[in-house]
This record gives sequence, structure tokens and C-alpha cells, in this order.
Amino acid sequence: MPATECQTLLQTVIRGDYCIGCGACAAMEHSPFHIALDEIGRYQASADAESAAECPVLAVCPFSGEGPDEDAIAKPLYGGDCGYDKNIGYHLATYAGYVAEGTFRRNGSSGGMATWICVELLQRGLIDAVVQVRPTAPAVKGHPMFVMCVSRSEEEIRACSKSRYYPVEMSQVLREAASTPGRYAVVGVPCFIKAVRRLTLQDPRLKERIAFCISLICGQLKTTAFAEMMAWQVGVHPDSLTSIGFRRKIKGVPGYYYFTEATGASEEGPVIEIGADCYGLYNWGGGLLKYNACNYCDDVVGETADVSLGDAWLPRYLGDSGGTSIIIVRNRRLFDIIEKAKSEGRLHLDPITPKVVVQSQAAGFRQRRQEIAYRLFLKDAAGVWRPRKRVAASASSVSRKRRRIQDLRLQLTPLSHVAFQRARDAGRFEVFEEVLAPLFRQYAKLYHVPLWRRIVGRLFREFRGRILHR
Repeated sequence: MPATECQTLLQTVIRGDYCIGCGACAAMEHSPFHIALDEIGRYQASADAESAAECPVLAVCPFSGEGPDEDAIAKPLYGGDCGYDKNIGYHLATYAGYVAEGTFRRNGSSGGMATWICVELLQRGLIDAVVQVRPTAPAVKGHPMFVMCVSRSEEEIRACSKSRYYPVEMSQVLREAASTPGRYAVVGVPCFIKAVRRLTLQDPRLKERIAFCISLICGQLKTTAFAEMMAWQVGVHPDSLTSIGFRRKIKGVPGYYYFTEATGASEEGPVIEIGADCYGLYNWGGGLLKYNACNYCDDVVGETADVSLGDAWLPRYLGDSGGTSIIIVRNRRLFDIIEKAKSEGRLHLDPITPKVVVQSQAAGFRQRRQEIAYRLFLKDAAGVWRPRKRVAASASSVSRKRRRIQDLRLQLTPLSHVAFQRARDAGRFEVFEEVLAPLFRQYAKLYHVPLWRRIVGRLFREFRGRILHR
């Protein structure tokens, strides 16, 4: 008897460690799947391996390799109105800028655009609710610190501002959207938005109710241990952690320095600790404490969304501590709203080209549009299943040095999960560093920094320290 779609999903995506934990499969009617945090702090789908349930889960899973890819999803939505770029997909307009009115920019991680768009759509009556991530403050031990929620007021939308480098899943909120009439905007990372778009092709209720999709440009999805690791380094032990802010803005300090703010419970009451910037605490490029599925994603900006938002990592904007957003608009109605607000001075936006958008996310495009070819090649060489992607598997298209970097990253990610658990068991953060040290020494050699750059970096850190301690 041939395997059902549910059995195939278990045998390929889930057992192959490609599940991103989005919850799309579990949101479907009559699905046998459910989503839960696993032992390393990732949301993962699971079901009875013998389940004979018939449910089109392969059509909604963003990593199944079945069904429409990003180009096929986006073309009927935007192909008639937009230009096309091989890197960012369809685009009606591209900008760099920020919200000039109110406190949106100050309270956001970057230029405040995601919250502004959601509030604007609500105020105009174009949506009734927003599906987005919110903190569960105060967090309860053993429960997630952030969850997907349905916001139905401006106050609730504003409370969800800022980036959350933390795992979430959508099954419950998507079931709520499917069962509760209204018009919804969904805010999520590219693979989550792809899953939502695929669900709308399977569920007429969601097709009718999902009015807008907003994608946040994503580097990698983290486990719960990432938040614990960051907090631990600024003085809050994982067992006492109650809340965390991953990107606290500090006036006079460039926006690309992510300052961590963690709150821990103590006998005397809550204690807030503000630590060093993210670059002093963590090597983002090493891929520590992330989902393996992120290694096999080729959508950097969220090509299936009506609008994509990220950070403007461009020399012109890096010195601005207020934060600047990259905006890729594909939806005509959103374009009209944004252009009107720009003309009224409510938004400060500079038109840019798709090429500049790519430059702003250069590391992400290198990782997921170029070097993914080598990671796919390794899977094919090993003779194991992997998702079908828009990038062809190849080793020759990646330099020897970059292949070595990829080899080390593919070792660092799984080892980081083991290392952090050992540190938790030992009660010493240093154990985490000790376990990873041999690989990071090799990694550092490949990223050898010239003396002049080290001197400039040291001088800047000293300057930044004087600002912080005024």
C-alpha cells in the first residue's frame, strides 16, 4: 500500500530534520499532526507513524519539496503588476526609510514599518486583526516567552513591536482565523508566509480571510536556548529568565549593534540587566542554536508577501541609531497607502533599486542563494532526501574557502545544541564556550581580520563604551 501524505511528511521532512515548526500541517482540518517544543527548544511536528489519515499536508509544508515554490505562488498574485528580480522576486517599489510620525520608529527594532503598516490597515478598516508574535510577559517557567497571537486593537498591535529571535508556531492562531470571520494580516518570516500562502490554496476560509501577508526578512530561526544564552551572558540565569529584549536602541550607537536587555526573577524582585551588544556576545554567522531547516531555505526576503521588511544594512544608514528599514512592496493597495503617507511626511522613504536591496542583505543572499548549492550537493552526495529548491546543487560554484566555512557551520549548529545542554547541566556558561572552542578556532582562522580592522574596531568599541556610560 502506498504511503499517505502524512506518512511521507514524517519520513522525509520530519525525520530528515527539515521541519521548521510553523504549524501549517497541524492547522489543517482532520490533520493528525500536532506541534510541540522538542528537547532542544524547537517547535516540531509529530504524529503517529502508523497514521493512515489522508490530509494534503505536503501541499502546505514549506519544506516538503512538493507543491508550488515561491515563484509559482507569487506570479499569479503579483506578476501582472510588478517587475521581477531573480533575488527579491516580484516588486512594485523598493525603499529604505522609517516612520516619521509618532513612536513607531522609537519602539521598533528598525524603522518601525511593520507596526505602522498593521496599525494603518486596521485604522483604514482594511483588516480586523493581525496574526503576529507577542511576548508572554511575565513569562512562566516551562512555558514559551513568545507566542503567535491575534491582535484586534491598535494597543495590542503596538505591544508586539520589535524583533523576536525566538521560536513560535501558527497552528492555533490559523485555526482561529479559519473559524472566526474577519479580515486578517499575517506577519511572519519567509517560510511561515509561504506556508500561509499554501494554506490559502487548500482552505477556502483562509483564502477569503487572509487579506495581507507581511514578511520580515530573516537570517535564521532560533531555538529557545538562544534567548537563554543571551540572557545568561548579561547576568540572568536561564532558570530565572522572565523576559528578554533582543534589540534595545541606545542613542548615539549605530543601529546594527543589538543590545540585549534581560529580566530575571530574584527573591528581591525583578532585576533588569543590560548587556553588551550582540556582536560581543554571539557570532551570528556561525549558526549557533538555529533550526537545521534554515540551511535549506532559498527565500531571503519573503517573496510571497505583499510587503517585505528588514534592516537597511547599508553604509548610508548604518550610523543612525534610530534604525532604518528596507521595504519591498508588491501589493498595489499597500503601495498607494505608503506613497500617500510619504507625500504627507508621515514616512521618510528613499527610493532604492533591487540591487541595493540585495546589497543590504548581502550575507543572507550569499548564504541562501549561492552557498546553499554546496549544502544541497552534500545531501545529494550522501544519497539522502532533501527538499527541492530553486538553486541547483553544486560544489564547483562555491570557492574552496567558502566550502570549508559551510562545513564548519554544519558542524557548529548541531554541536551548539549539545553544548548548551551540557552548560545547563553543569550550571556554568563557560562549558558552552569550551565545547565549541575547537571548531570556533578553525572558524576564526577562515575569518582572519587584518590588524588595521582590529584596531579600528577596538577604537569604536571604546567610543561606544563612553557613550553608554555617560
